[in-house]
Amino acid sequence: RHPRRMSGGQQQRVALARALVIRPSVLLLDEPLSNLDARLREDMQIELRQIQRNLGTTTILVTHDQIEAMSLSDRIVVMSKGKIEQIGTPQQVYEQPASAFVAQFLGKTNEFAAEVERTAGLARLVAGSWSAPAPAGATGTVTISVRPERISFGSSGLAGRITSRIFQGNHWLFQCDTECGPAIVIRQNDGQPQPDQGETVHLLWHASDMSLRASVAA
Repeated sequence: RHPRRMSGGQQQRVALARALVIRPSVLLLDEPLSNLDARLREDMQIELRQIQRNLGTTTILVTHDQIEAMSLSDRIVVMSKGKIEQIGTPQQVYEQPASAFVAQFLGKTNEFAAEVERTAGLARLVAGSWSAPAPAGATGTVTISVRPERISFGSSGLAGRITSRIFQGNHWLFQCDTECGPAIVIRQNDGQPQPDQGETVHLLWHASDMSLRASVAA
């Protein structure tokens, strides 16, 4: 068949085959999956990753799709306005963002202002009714960044109220108003009862699940 008579996914496979048949030392991909529907895009990500690993071809992929970048890459370069914000493995860049831009660009994140308070020689991070031991070197006002999927509901923690509860199949997405501003919480659909819209809750997270940076004065 002529390529124009093929489906979008088949055309992408043909284009990839044409690029690989000459055995290039470097494969350049510019938004290769942008025109595919969500299901086909996922299938192509898996196939492209397998081809990449089987052939061992160095690949430079340019994409605005954060999930695609993390799925296909061994190393990610996050850029903003022509400048490099961070370089690292997908897990490093996602779990330990070097800047507010990286934290907000790669997936959803929550940011809370916190104060480092010292009592009897002990330093604690305090954000509303939530607190935890402060890491070494932390002083003054800082910004806490924590991913929505790392937050759970408990009997104590950052107090808030659920303003929206959305079922998304494999997980629930909650929007909350808290003492420290709006927050998003993602909980897996594991069959356990979940709080209702309008319910008062407390948000909890482990200190190891957050990143910290000094707040910048306006």
